[in-house]
Amino acid sequence: MKTMRLSRKWVRIYLTLLAVGIAVFVVGALMPHQGIMYGGVGIAAVGAAVAWFKCRCPYCGVPLARYVRWGSGKARFCPGCENEILYDDFKDRGKIG
Repeated sequence: MKTMRLSRKWVRIYLTLLAVGIAVFVVGALMPHQGIMYGGVGIAAVGAAVAWFKCRCPYCGVPLARYVRWGSGKARFCPGCENEILYDDFKDRGKIG
């Protein structure tokens, strides 16, 4: 049985859009032009849409925006089905099953 995995590419796109959107929002808030601030909100909204549609548990479909990581780290588990969240660039740890 093939293990289903989450694409690290979409996680990184989501996190990048969110960070850029927040940075543009802060810069826009410090400047007298509110259009820049709204641009930051728009960029962050696109990042949120990417997270909603692409960063979901491959087993049960629960959105995982709060649980994803840029790089490897300790194991994370889906809050819906409690399966371990594995990414497509993850090497197996020798588990059977």
